[in-house]
Amino acid sequence: MLNQQPFLSIKKCYAYQKNVRKIKTAMKPTVAMITAAFVLSACSSTRHIAEKTEPQKEKDTTYTQINLPLSSPVATLLAAIEVRKSALSVLDITAAVNATINGTAAPPANCTMTICRDDSLAMTFRAFGISVGKLYARSDYFLFFDAFNNRALEGAPNAANIARAINVPLSYQDFARLLRGEPPGDIALFAPSADGGDMQSSSKSVLFQRKTPGNGIEYALFSIERQALVQYQRKAADGTIQINARYEDFIEADKIQVAKKVAITVPAQNSTVAFSASDITVNSSEKKRLSFSVPSSVPRSRLE
Repeated sequence: MLNQQPFLSIKKCYAYQKNVRKIKTAMKPTVAMITAAFVLSACSSTRHIAEKTEPQKEKDTTYTQINLPLSSPVATLLAAIEVRKSALSVLDITAAVNATINGTAAPPANCTMTICRDDSLAMTFRAFGISVGKLYARSDYFLFFDAFNNRALEGAPNAANIARAINVPLSYQDFARLLRGEPPGDIALFAPSADGGDMQSSSKSVLFQRKTPGNGIEYALFSIERQALVQYQRKAADGTIQINARYEDFIEADKIQVAKKVAITVPAQNSTVAFSASDITVNSSEKKRLSFSVPSSVPRSRLE
């Protein structure tokens, strides 16, 4: 569903178009990474969370009583993630987006996203008050519309295709889970780890690791206090960091800790995209269509 409303009257259009051309020229190198920036059915209850301006109530910590005993840390991690998935069926997030692309800061942008577990995802990005891109993805399909460059990509939502569309080498499901603050892949394959380089277990957190195809390795640092992922890292066989995700500034939603700040880094591209949420709604009962239509005049490329 792509809304196409006129911006200005015809009388004002000429001056506006001159400014838009300048904006488009400046934005073209940044659109793909800005649109890549991570980090959303009917549900039983709705919680709306915005910037807190009233005094904090005493924190309810009953949900943190799931401790991680040394005898069964993986089972406890699995249980905690299942509780999280059940409690946070749908996340609607409005966030500021700040990106660094090839070492250069991109113009600031903002986005709205809806993540339905790892079933479907919709994101809309705006810069300078103009819609610059949209992404819709589900387990078997994705559609990316780059409005500034007037192109659309669609096809299988695997890591290679998502990377071609938005420069993030993650499959749709991995991307959606990281935006939700959940480790991607089969959590049961994780095992406790004593050392992850810059990621270490402590009295407040437990480090897990898991082998990946090609002899790579993934790390997940899980906070005992927050019962939440605070860092995720994927490394190649030679130790090179491929993906690094950090989570900060947590707020509580239905006794589940949700990070307001999510930063995803792709070191090989010297690029980082950081989301800073200003508004979060959990399990909205509002029914909305996440998919959208692309104008027939836009060239479409199919990625298998």
